[in-house]
Amino acid sequence: VSDENIIGWQDMVKFDGNILLFPIYNSNGNEKFLYKMPHNSVVASKIENIKTTGSMLEMYASANKFYLRIFECELCGVPPPGADMLNIYGKDLNLQYGYFGAIPAIISHLEDDILWYNQEIDRLDLLENNEDNIKAIRLPQTSIHSIIGDNDKVFIIGNDRNLNSSNESLYELSNTVKVSKQLNGLWYNSDLHFQGLSIHVGVRNDDSVYLFTSFYIFKDGEPFWLAGSRDIDLGQSSIEIPLDEFKGESFLPNSSSTTPQQLPYGKLTLEPTACNRMKAILEVNNEEPVNLELKRVGDKTYNNTCVD
Repeated sequence: VSDENIIGWQDMVKFDGNILLFPIYNSNGNEKFLYKMPHNSVVASKIENIKTTGSMLEMYASANKFYLRIFECELCGVPPPGADMLNIYGKDLNLQYGYFGAIPAIISHLEDDILWYNQEIDRLDLLENNEDNIKAIRLPQTSIHSIIGDNDKVFIIGNDRNLNSSNESLYELSNTVKVSKQLNGLWYNSDLHFQGLSIHVGVRNDDSVYLFTSFYIFKDGEPFWLAGSRDIDLGQSSIEIPLDEFKGESFLPNSSSTTPQQLPYGKLTLEPTACNRMKAILEVNNEEPVNLELKRVGDKTYNNTCVD
């Protein structure tokens, strides 16, 4: 590079057959340009339309987009929260979008969707590919320490505030719904009147996670309920729960009772398909499986922890 003010390179990324480089300058106040170098070359050329008089904070590249976060006030010191700019460029390196206040860092991208953590308001923001549309993802029960990822997976390192533990845990952000506390709540099928499923996901004292479900249905026209539980493994996309039938003493006075019994009845397979939708298969010995499409009963508790 012929510019004598350049004394090194602050950062570089591979993008669309080139290496993009951002310089370190020997003095402040100069316009700072992005440089481009083909993979089979040792000469970097200046990109005239990508520049700043302030600081380059971070740069990332996905298959189709280049992301540059800058702070335009060189004399202001450390950028205050919300004072920096996120610029998004296409393969032609022309600006497509510009967002103010993308703080404190670009954190990752999923299939050309960009994801960043807004530390000031404790929120993850998702910018969908080719759409001027930001969706907020809140993780109110997680204290986020750092986030790592690539085009395929994003991981969060932090603490679950509910566990009151100083131990850090690893959480995965997925582009598909997994079996997790996201399933908590009531579920129904509109074709089955007065029947449905209740799910509770909890954490034991040893930090193991379990799912408990109770299934309220009719059998021979009479109310009939089943229940079961199963431990949850990290990242599983479906879960098979053994169900039992229960009989016992009557709760109400002056009514007939039987000896308490817990009898194996069948199994229930649950597979979440969207934030508020789930497939269920009920299998009972010597009977045809019952396939159900379930919807969550209106509950905004998890609206911001899952985005369709």
